[in-house]
Amino acid sequence: MSKYTFTKIDDFDVLMKFWSASPDATIFTHPDVLPKLVDQVEWWMAYKGEEPVCLWPICVPDLKNGGISRFVYYAGPMWSSLRLQINTLKWMELSKKIYTGYVEVFSKKKDPFEASFPTMLTDMREFFWMKHDNKYGAAIEITPRYSAVIKGLDLIDKNTLLSTFNYNRRWEINAFKKIDHLVSTMECNVEELYMMYKAYFEQQGKTVSNREYAKIHQLYSLVDSGYGYYYGYRDTTTNCLKSIAVVLLGCGTANLVINFVADAYRKHNINATTIYGAILKAKTLDASIFDFNGANSPDRAFYKHSFGAEPQLYFDLKLNWT
Repeated sequence: MSKYTFTKIDDFDVLMKFWSASPDATIFTHPDVLPKLVDQVEWWMAYKGEEPVCLWPICVPDLKNGGISRFVYYAGPMWSSLRLQINTLKWMELSKKIYTGYVEVFSKKKDPFEASFPTMLTDMREFFWMKHDNKYGAAIEITPRYSAVIKGLDLIDKNTLLSTFNYNRRWEINAFKKIDHLVSTMECNVEELYMMYKAYFEQQGKTVSNREYAKIHQLYSLVDSGYGYYYGYRDTTTNCLKSIAVVLLGCGTANLVINFVADAYRKHNINATTIYGAILKAKTLDASIFDFNGANSPDRAFYKHSFGAEPQLYFDLKLNWT
């Protein structure tokens, strides 16, 4: 019988080798990306005998400053291709061994724990069962969540894509064409990005922490390093940035991490046009999926789905030891 072991991994090459081959990998769990967007991460590999079968980046949230990060989604376990090669019964047996083993590892750390499972992993039954049968069950909190995603982006043309948008979005995009003092851009500097981020939250009566300022810089550095792109609009009369979408790209998916519009320019239909431009850019980069990353409040969900996006279920997991 194979022995199951769990080992902390610090070797970047080992992490990259597993991530590159995992069917559950996302840009957010890339070993070069995730550490730049969170405060603390440990990588734990699960082995069946000598075979690595699962890699889980443990992100410790800052409970006073917004949890793990505003810029991270789907930071949870990644399985090897073994997951796709075994039948359902064997998967249930394997996932029970691995997930219960991980909970045991996490329980010894006693740190606050949050994870967001990739959309490929929606079988959470083992955790639901652990809530009732495991000694750590009281600590487990599972929350269903939804994102809005455009699938098959690489298989449809521009006109077909636009036809999936609702009437309001199509009208806004068409009306924007009449504005000649706003031009598209795929460049911004980090201070412009930060000021738009800061203005957005200040309008909601929230302050932006030094931690978030640092994370904006890290997000900016990732895009500049080739892990994503910007799409926005500038006012030609002032050269000021008036809208921006920041997209991280990997594993065939373009992830809309943040997008902002200068408040005075919302009446120019600039937001819909900015998002449309970001989607078209994803198409040119051969992304098959455009993920709006979160559609869990009514207003945001209705708006994101108005671009022809369909709902995508995923799950958040918390372990509360206190």
